[in-house]
Amino acid sequence: TLQRLGRAEEASAQCASLMRETILDRNVLSPLTMALAALGQDREALECWERAFETSRDQDLGREVFRLCARRFDFEKQRTCAMRLYKVTQQATYLCWFAASALAEARCASARRDGGGPPTAKTTPTGKDDSKTSKDDSSPTPP
Repeated sequence: TLQRLGRAEEASAQCASLMRETILDRNVLSPLTMALAALGQDREALECWERAFETSRDQDLGREVFRLCARRFDFEKQRTCAMRLYKVTQQATYLCWFAASALAEARCASARRDGGGPPTAKTTPTGKDDSKTSKDDSSPTPP
């Protein structure tokens, strides 16, 4: 709410205060994630979910970590999360998630070599690599 009111510095301070704690409640983590995303701090939001999952080993928290990693195209963390979920639950579904993440990474790498593909975890939300400066912004942003 503070961020939407134009008080970004105050919102950032409140989020930082909450992030110092290990929060296990989805009813707190979800709005915190939205606030951090609005402030451009997606990585910090992921770290909050990861800490919560590490502490509680709750399957739902682990699924959320996997989902956030998928949104960031962070395949390595996806696989790590899938293995942790498998170790906690012994459900073969998470082995499939592990394999699917590896396959998606290979396909994305192939697509990037061909000049397209989704952004990597190191690119900006618009799909542009932070290390490159491009004058041509007319190309469509990958999904």
